[in-house]
Amino acid sequence: MSHWAEQTRAKARASLRPFDGSVVALVESPAQLLNTIEWATADHGRQDGLVVVVLAPQESTARFQLHRLTEMATRQGFTVHWQEARRGRSARAKVLTQVAPVVRRARRVVVGDPFSRMIQSLLAGAPVAEVVLVDDGSSTMHFVECWRERRPIVRWHRTEVTAADRALGARFRRTLSSARLSLFTVMPVEDPRIEIEHNEYAWTHAQHLPPHIDRGADLVGTSLVETGVVDLDHYIAAVQRLAEQYDVVRYYAHRRESRQKLRSIAALGLHVVTPDLPMELLARIGPIGERIITFPSTLVHTLPRVLADTEVEIVVIEVEPEWLSEAASGDSEAFLSAVTATARTVGRTD
Repeated sequence: MSHWAEQTRAKARASLRPFDGSVVALVESPAQLLNTIEWATADHGRQDGLVVVVLAPQESTARFQLHRLTEMATRQGFTVHWQEARRGRSARAKVLTQVAPVVRRARRVVVGDPFSRMIQSLLAGAPVAEVVLVDDGSSTMHFVECWRERRPIVRWHRTEVTAADRALGARFRRTLSSARLSLFTVMPVEDPRIEIEHNEYAWTHAQHLPPHIDRGADLVGTSLVETGVVDLDHYIAAVQRLAEQYDVVRYYAHRRESRQKLRSIAALGLHVVTPDLPMELLARIGPIGERIITFPSTLVHTLPRVLADTEVEIVVIEVEPEWLSEAASGDSEAFLSAVTATARTVGRTD
């Protein structure tokens, strides 16, 4: 049995034990866990009574990164409970049964992904006094927009919203409306009903010195093809053009990118790297290229802060309208344009 398989089994056994915390964090991705650590360490008093619940995804790269971050969080004194939440209906029901009472007893809940149906289910109707949202990618901007305009709290690339989605979203919204709502973010968002605290990635800076910088560029991948927003052939063609234009050496794969797609990218002559940590930490550890090329994503805002004490240039590539797939929702172009537009204040846009 592999080291990581043993760790997963150990975490699964530990998850069966009862637990409680006055502050409960619900996270589903490596970025959410990293931002929860940043939130808690920005004010050390927040660690008192904090229990982090990892609602483990199925995707292998995300699980691997979460294992790495869980080890780091545990060494920092955090209590982390690993929950196998996506191993079928019975596993989901077991997690909901075990975690829901913990959430209801907590005075403060930290939410990694407000669009997650599982997290919405855990919070819907819960008498929580305070809810803190930590960044879950650029969808933070979409959440604030949905909140401000009282739209259904569903992902921006969803093409259909069912009656069940609306009903659950309405119950979740009522929970948030009755709580003190705050947001710990790097994104340029504002809403008078939400308290905003800016994430400066102080913990990440404290863990690592500035990275070694190589000549050439690194290109950071995106899952826009996998989510049905961007056409595969157009994406591969764009990667080839960027590789030639910027002398790209490494391609950092997004954790959701398909193996077939990554093989096509490797065939272009790029060294494909499957990150074992979120890109923010990986960039800080280094080595990293003197330019980082990225499509519209949260990295537009996180990397300038993570690498603020270096000369690394962040170049943001616009998604052209002709790249969009036939299955893309009508809001896709507007949302991606908004993410790119905000990049003009923090980096260079091509």
